[in-house]
Amino acid sequence: MAPFLVTRALVPISRGAARSLRHHRVHFRPCSVYGSTAYAASKFGLRGMHEVLRAELSRTGVRTTLVSPGPVDTSMWDPIDPDAQPGFTKRSAMLQAGDVAEAVLFAVTRAPRVDVTEIRLLPTVYSLRG
Repeated sequence: MAPFLVTRALVPISRGAARSLRHHRVHFRPCSVYGSTAYAASKFGLRGMHEVLRAELSRTGVRTTLVSPGPVDTSMWDPIDPDAQPGFTKRSAMLQAGDVAEAVLFAVTRAPRVDVTEIRLLPTVYSLRG
């Protein structure tokens, strides 16, 4: 719900100003894993919102990018301890927040004629579970 509300607030001030909107779709496990119905719905929902928004804004100069990083080593993983869980990406192999930031910076610093519509980042060593 938060990405929708933020986007709804930003679109009116972005139109015609050649601004950029970025949607971050945290994607640290596959959506087809048993028991992940709500997770999958939220991720596919954000993707769908991004696709429609991109189409609606295509003639306004507003650029949109869907950023889909794999597992990123943050404190969110502390209670899970992926290093001790079979099938999880080890924290030392996870992306760092700076990796995602660099990808976003790449998208927003392209020439105004370029719209980087999607970025998917995965660690080199990656487990589908997380």
